Amino acid sequence: RRDGSLGAAAAALQRALAEQAASLGGLLKAGVAPVACAVLPEGLAVPVCLEYALAVGEEASEPSARPLRERLHAQLGLPLDRPLLRTCNALGGGGGGGAPAYLLRSPHEGLAPSGLAGGVISLVQGEYEYYHY
Repeated sequence: RRDGSLGAAAAALQRALAEQAASLGGLLKAGVAPVACAVLPEGLAVPVCLEYALAVGEEASEPSARPLRERLHAQLGLPLDRPLLRTCNALGGGGGGGAPAYLLRSPHEGLAPSGLAGGVISLVQGEYEYYHY
């Protein structure tokens, strides 16, 4: 619905944010933490962005995400004999170096310009964490 009202847009945004916060709170109370990362498996030309719901304190092999990783391996044509889609394989060191594991570190590094007409290229010095609100 478009009524052109800035107040209506702000109210809709506020409701959506409240729903997301409640959903996140429910996950955390259940002992589950959302984890996002970008990986660049050998053989792929572009990074793959992943989002997992992992048990808090789950071991490094991330067993709860294995079925999803296996499906993604099949869809992307990746071999099943190597764990290419674990969060420890994330670009930027797998969440190491001080950044929380759920943040993407310098996700646009190494990407070619999009070629979008009117697009603007901006430079950032050093690494950065990407917060998706």
